[in-house]
Amino acid sequence: MGSVIEMVAVAENGLFFMGNRYLKLAAAAARRCLLNAGRKSKDMGMIVNTGVYKDNNLGEPALASLIQKRIGAVSTPDLFDNKVCKFFAIPFSFDINNGGCGWMSGLQVVDGFIQTGDIFSGMVVTCDTEPFGTLFTNYKYHPLAAAVILSSGRENAGFIDFQSKSFPQYRNKYKSYVVWKHGNGRKMAVNELKVDIQEDFVDLCVKSALTTLENLLKSSKLKLSDIDLFIPSQSPTGFVEKLAQQIGMADRIVQMNHKNKEYFTAGPALALEKVWRNGSFRRSRYIVFLSVGSGITTACALYKNK
Repeated sequence: MGSVIEMVAVAENGLFFMGNRYLKLAAAAARRCLLNAGRKSKDMGMIVNTGVYKDNNLGEPALASLIQKRIGAVSTPDLFDNKVCKFFAIPFSFDINNGGCGWMSGLQVVDGFIQTGDIFSGMVVTCDTEPFGTLFTNYKYHPLAAAVILSSGRENAGFIDFQSKSFPQYRNKYKSYVVWKHGNGRKMAVNELKVDIQEDFVDLCVKSALTTLENLLKSSKLKLSDIDLFIPSQSPTGFVEKLAQQIGMADRIVQMNHKNKEYFTAGPALALEKVWRNGSFRRSRYIVFLSVGSGITTACALYKNK
């Protein structure tokens, strides 16, 4: 029994989200998702956070537990009645770091726990916020958070298959790293984020993604024409357009109007939220999620509606 998407919600940056923006944005998306689904935070058996870029280039601690605290998913006596999960007294929360494919990795992990019956519903949260001040070079992702709730589904519906593949020969095409910048005088020493992307990165992302898509279709015994909807990464810039040219079904590929904004880990969730609102997600039988990231790493998932 595959897990089904119960709800998706997004939260964009605003004046309200000043200071600790990552946590505020991520918690806002999580709360909105719970509200729209008519759920309480204690209903979640698992909370996974998959964002990459955080305030002040923060790497530790894992932020899933802090998001969990902000949305009130803490231990209460009624969590011991096995309606949330088999083993955990409170939602089990942790971070997954897998770059642009982290969101897909989170979905796969939560889906696995639901399929084994260890939890009955779970949430994947992702977010990216640029560091404050001038603590970055070539960073261009718009602050955005998204949350998705997965729950137990019916036989032969929901997520059917996941495929992922890395292409280490392209590992130097996208570099994101932190360097120590020495202070001087009144200037404090800081960690500075640098992002280096080579010109052929987009084309290689498309080539790699198509290889993984081909593996998914072969594993599922489906043809490209069987897929009603494609929900891809919305970055790097040009990826969706070039993917559409290669596949030849531009009308089935969800592309967001960026308005000079580029979205990173939450981009696919933003695309999902769009088709969720306009009803095309439910009208589609076979849906493919397709994500790419540095490495180059690709992730693909097949979803089926009854």
